[in-house]
Amino acid sequence: MKQLIFICLLAVCGCTSVAQNHQTFKGVPINGTIADFAQKLETKGFTSAGNDDDGSVAMQGTFAGYNNCNVSLLQIPGTDRIYGVKVVITIEMPLSFTDEYQKMKSMLEEKYGEPTSMTNTSAIDEPAAQTDAQITDKDATVWAEIFEGLMQSLKIKTDEILKYEAPSGNIDLVGYNIAVSGVMVLTYTDKENLKSYRKSIIDDL
Repeated sequence: MKQLIFICLLAVCGCTSVAQNHQTFKGVPINGTIADFAQKLETKGFTSAGNDDDGSVAMQGTFAGYNNCNVSLLQIPGTDRIYGVKVVITIEMPLSFTDEYQKMKSMLEEKYGEPTSMTNTSAIDEPAAQTDAQITDKDATVWAEIFEGLMQSLKIKTDEILKYEAPSGNIDLVGYNIAVSGVMVLTYTDKENLKSYRKSIIDDL
């Protein structure tokens, strides 16, 4: 009897060890099939939202205290298996994008430590040169400058890309500032399944 209990304990420990070998999202290991993972997220209140433009399975739900977050389940090409999860959080007034972004960075650092890499980039284009017609027409030039300023203020800026390392995966954080609102994008990838994803891509080369 004692031997049977010991074997059962070993089996439980083994299952726990396997689960802990994968990065998690909302407590669910990023492993297995897309359908199984989606089903587990549904038990946590997420709902199906069809498919993204790239074919990824899309869901919606509450994440890190933010409602109506858009979630994409990232699939290993040619299989039905998952390797990552992308979650998009939209920040709108009266919330401050800067404050919410800094809060997210602080929480990630509290859990995973300082980011292992950081990239500062900018996606703002240089102002377009005015045409001769605009230069010769004073009113048109004024309106062109106003319109150009408005468009520049609405263009998306990528302020920084942060990468946090976890024992079983990576978490990338990207902040997009859009005028008075903004978007935070977090991408969770499982190390083991990411290897399978990369191999499937390399095999095509």
